[in-house]
Amino acid sequence: MEIIQELLIKSGVPLTKLINFEADDLIAAFVYQNSRLNLNWIFDILSQDKDFRQLLSEQVNIYHYIKGKIVCLTYQDFYQEYKFFPNSYVDYLCLLGDKVDNIVGVNGIGTKSAQQLIQKWETIENIYQNIYQLAPKNQKLLVENQELVKRNKQLINLKKDLTLPINWEQCNFNWEQWKTNQELIKFCQEHQFKSILKLLDK
Repeated sequence: MEIIQELLIKSGVPLTKLINFEADDLIAAFVYQNSRLNLNWIFDILSQDKDFRQLLSEQVNIYHYIKGKIVCLTYQDFYQEYKFFPNSYVDYLCLLGDKVDNIVGVNGIGTKSAQQLIQKWETIENIYQNIYQLAPKNQKLLVENQELVKRNKQLINLKKDLTLPINWEQCNFNWEQWKTNQELIKFCQEHQFKSILKLLDK
């Protein structure tokens, strides 16, 4: 991790850290806050983390690896798959859980049931306000697990209101400057970062 951080510093790529916050929260806050500065800007997130799907919009895409290839997931792709909008994805995971992040879902509610509930009600708050309109089985499960579901929403929701020690202007760089950055080239040679050296034509 220290070597990667040093690489970023030498390459001029902005590096920011906040105590007690995870990287996905910093990314979410940066995208959320800066996307409102200019509605024409497009933000691409490269990550395997499913939590970022809650950020998908007309301005935000997610790139991830599938079978060794980089695939782009768009706002439209998400809706086509789930038949609800990305801003309800957190609520969906609140019911279903997420094994990768050790989030326990409601035992008895599977993928299909969770998807149907969110398609109809959009948020867990709406579901609980209309709890008596649900099938008896789902009523019972959701009443018994109400605290779990609410806690899940707090855990899964990415924090978008952080005060970041970085701004949009600081994130500007160009590849041509990298190719003449002797300190960066030397660093990559010392650590045998062959793929980066190839990008630098070295």
